Amino acid sequence: MFSHRIWIVYVVRLVCGLMSFDLPLISPADEPGYRSLFNQKDLSGWEGDTTLWKVEDQALVGDSAGIKQNQFLCTKAEFGDFELKLEFRVKDGAGNTGVQFRTQKIPNTTEVSGYQADIGEKYWGCLYDESRRNQVLAQAPPELENVLKKGDWNEYTIRAEGDQITLKINGLTTVDYKERNAEIPRSGIIALQVHSGGPMRVDFRNIRLKPLGKWVWLGWSDGLWRGYVRTPLAWWAALALQTAPWCSSLSTHSEEMPAVHGFGILSGRSSCE
Repeated sequence: MFSHRIWIVYVVRLVCGLMSFDLPLISPADEPGYRSLFNQKDLSGWEGDTTLWKVEDQALVGDSAGIKQNQFLCTKAEFGDFELKLEFRVKDGAGNTGVQFRTQKIPNTTEVSGYQADIGEKYWGCLYDESRRNQVLAQAPPELENVLKKGDWNEYTIRAEGDQITLKINGLTTVDYKERNAEIPRSGIIALQVHSGGPMRVDFRNIRLKPLGKWVWLGWSDGLWRGYVRTPLAWWAALALQTAPWCSSLSTHSEEMPAVHGFGILSGRSSCE
């Protein structure tokens, strides 16, 4: 059993984290339930090679003079069931890039493994399985050519809910895919790609996400605070704690939870001071 003091400390930390969470809320009138994953100022909440990734004109920019290996800008948080919206622009429509989701980092490499909402010539709007099955899982329809704006801003919508994955570009559904392999993870990081090869530039902006009502695991990677809480509040609590100035090592993980009400803390010491 936990002492009242531990519970009070936990609640105070949770509230403080929420108060310090300054990522902008997308207008509820337009998109209820969405929050930005990018503060439009710096790379807070993201990690990757800062010689390739920067913030410019309120966008995340991957600018490569040519690289030998794929590089990714990754969220520090993990997500399970969600709808993600963002806008992208590929300079001159040249090169290959994409948005990873339900993805894991591969240790000791620059690669990641997981689903990719693909972007680039011959792959616009496709669903690719990066560094795992290494194949296109679903092709985009020919009608995409009618709405795609190569070299200009386009909107990608990525919805992952249970086994179902839906991709849309500029409102056109390009992929409606059902994952039948039970061993494929249903949660993971989100990551933006700069592909190996010649020079390219890709800009991402208005990156916002809405959770779709699963459970979220909250914990610190080098401490003992652990617990499950219910989304959607839990997702934003997790991200708030992660961005709080007194905590730099929070990790989150989204997964299914047994049918219980409320939330429980499984152990009780925090390393975030």
